[in-house]
Amino acid sequence: MGGVTKIVMNRTFSEIPVYLSRKSIPPACEWAPHVVGLLPTYVTGYGGNATWMYMQDGRQFIAGMHTNRAFRQVAGYYGIDLASMRAHYAQATQRSQWVPLVLRARQLVLFAFKARIPALKGDVATGYIATTAVDRYVADVRPGDQRCGEWTRITLASGHEIVAPTPLRRFQDHLHTAAYFYMYLQLRKLI
Repeated sequence: MGGVTKIVMNRTFSEIPVYLSRKSIPPACEWAPHVVGLLPTYVTGYGGNATWMYMQDGRQFIAGMHTNRAFRQVAGYYGIDLASMRAHYAQATQRSQWVPLVLRARQLVLFAFKARIPALKGDVATGYIATTAVDRYVADVRPGDQRCGEWTRITLASGHEIVAPTPLRRFQDHLHTAAYFYMYLQLRKLI
């Protein structure tokens, strides 16, 4: 996990359910309606990327799938066309990267941000957090870190804490752009 994702509230990694084989991962219908965070992570002894999933009620688990796959499963559960979402986002913001996922049924937006520093080229670095799940966030400067000088410490409404290698201003920009995009879609009656 490389220190990027940390659990507070006196919980240890061994207390979090880990489902590394595809057959053991709970079906999306069991977790997609409750998810508020999808973060890429490494699991020692597992030869691949995994996703640390945070639920609205504070539960969490790790699934042996890429974060992008988990993101697509959430979109699929809600019947969201990601190509259409990307097109609307580009029209609204003049941007084509870091596209958030608007979940109208839950009145929230999963927005993208840099959640970790990849160990290998091609590894996913993007994580997603629901705008409504963020309780507070502050700069977390790590002197001497050559990979990323300024980090952001994010506290979720559930009390969990995430430390991401994203400068505070960039994190704020992603959060505010996601909120704007939600309003943009509402005003145009697209959601």
